[in-house]
Amino acid sequence: DTIAPDPDRIVLFAVSLGGIPAVEMGVYDPGCAMILQAPFTGIEPISAENNGVALPGQFLTEGHFENHLKIQDYDAPLFVMIGTEDVKFSVESVTELHDNAGTPDAQKKLWVVDGVGHGISDVGIAEWSTNRWLEEIDLFLDDEGSACRP
Repeated sequence: DTIAPDPDRIVLFAVSLGGIPAVEMGVYDPGCAMILQAPFTGIEPISAENNGVALPGQFLTEGHFENHLKIQDYDAPLFVMIGTEDVKFSVESVTELHDNAGTPDAQKKLWVVDGVGHGISDVGIAEWSTNRWLEEIDLFLDDEGSACRP
């Protein structure tokens, strides 16, 4: 017995801090695709954007949480989404994470949603329009992530 009927069709999905284990897992076992919503980018970019003292990233971490670098080793289809009003992770750092992925450009999708925050308390993408969120995921799985479909 297996948990998944077809382990080759597992889609890694993560929101916010869930991006840490999702990217880590994806580097070792990419599944058929990865979807990251408002993903954790890394200690270094967060420190650079939010620290009044501007401490270097290596002062705060040994690199275990640097998704923007680790994702270079991920090469399966990737869908990354972020709101322009996200107060946790900037559009620029999430775009860098997307761009750094080892995934071929034809299998990458970045969706930047104007006026949307990080989630729940400040209206994230899924809360802003659940139907549109599901449509975008469905389109990604039809196009870039077609290997995930039965």
